[in-house]
Amino acid sequence: MKKIYLAIALLLLILPYASAQLILNTQFINPCGGDEHNEFIVAKTASNAVNIADICFGSYNPSTNSNGVGGAAVRDYNYWWSGNNTTASPYPTFSSFSGESCGSGVSCYGFRYPSIPADNTDITSLINNLNSTAGCTVFIAIPATNIIPANSNVIFFLGAGYRNATALCGFDNVAVNLNFSNHCNAGAPLTTYYVVFGNATGSGTTCGITTGGYFSNSSRRVSALHVYNGGGNSTIANYTTSLQDYTPGANVTGNAGVMIPDGAGGSKWVNNQGCIPSPNIILAIRLEYFSGSVNNKKVTLNWLSSFEQDIKSFIVEKSLDGRNFYPFATLQPANKSGTQYSTDDTNPGSGRNFYRLRVVNLNGTVEYSSIIKFNFTRGAANNWVLYPNPVEGKSFVTYQSFTSKQIWINVADITGKTISSKPFYIQPGINKLLIDTEKLSAAMYLLSIKSNDNIETTSFIKR
Repeated sequence: MKKIYLAIALLLLILPYASAQLILNTQFINPCGGDEHNEFIVAKTASNAVNIADICFGSYNPSTNSNGVGGAAVRDYNYWWSGNNTTASPYPTFSSFSGESCGSGVSCYGFRYPSIPADNTDITSLINNLNSTAGCTVFIAIPATNIIPANSNVIFFLGAGYRNATALCGFDNVAVNLNFSNHCNAGAPLTTYYVVFGNATGSGTTCGITTGGYFSNSSRRVSALHVYNGGGNSTIANYTTSLQDYTPGANVTGNAGVMIPDGAGGSKWVNNQGCIPSPNIILAIRLEYFSGSVNNKKVTLNWLSSFEQDIKSFIVEKSLDGRNFYPFATLQPANKSGTQYSTDDTNPGSGRNFYRLRVVNLNGTVEYSSIIKFNFTRGAANNWVLYPNPVEGKSFVTYQSFTSKQIWINVADITGKTISSKPFYIQPGINKLLIDTEKLSAAMYLLSIKSNDNIETTSFIKR
């Protein structure tokens, strides 16, 4: 019984110090058209849920002037959104400018809450508008508790949600500027976002201003996303903070300007992504690197995470043509930022081999690394890969050939005893061949392909 009381006491001691946080990921700076209504940021909740009322977000320019001590860079906020529980003004908590406050150098706004009936009506209308245009349910309403679930993507539409005396300021030309149809596949979302709407009035009393925006298109800015965790709300130590320091590049007319992490603590400007970048861009993976090398008839792939939390698995995918990728190795994450990983491809095809890293998160979202390519000369004229490996049911061989011919695929146990042998008739191009491995017992096996007088072998594991 004493142990139970001790455990409860320890839990009560720890709970007040469990900090909620939001990791700022992407900023949609320059839409294809309307700026004010359509700008947004994307973040991720960590292992704790977050209350909308505990969130505040600001955009500032770090500058050197007389307000800084000794000419040091200071934080000069331009725009500020604050939840009901957070400080209502950047000063003195966040700004370095003495006396800076809402209405005095800073334009301040708030958020709309699902718990407020009038707000919830507007939130529902805006979400329906976005999903109808997308063609699937990309956007999800936050529960009436105002709590954003843990391990979730959350999108903040900063300029939409303000209601003037006669109308709701929604989005400017949603079908063109905020068309998330590239987030849908066959009517299902590739990823989803919980939605928070700001009630900024920058669009004017008639909701007609569509230029200007809250982020700079030409000069350096820093975006700061804070989550309040209790105590005095004017004390910076009582907030968790995620920063994104960016310098925009030259915007291409008719294409979105998007800031994403560069994997090294900074950010980069992405153009030519259409009006809405793909989820792979918006939810950019945070990797220091994904690289590889060719050595001793194998390809070794390495990666290092710069931010790692709530990841379900790392899946290394391979392709022989740079378009059709197949999983060939799965690694379990340490869920510790800064972890290094490595895996080998012991059966690279001759010629070009393409690789990418797919990261599957606990909440079901998927992120990809950039693609890397290697040329591997083995003296053969064929490329092939077995996937998946390890095998749980059926498996496949993707076989690329330059001629029509017959090959034999043999499966043997680890002693070399043949279990199955089957001919396949190959056509020029890429052939997808079904290998019946469903009835195999859990063990390691050898798969060999005989083409003319050439035999190539790889191993696989049946689970």
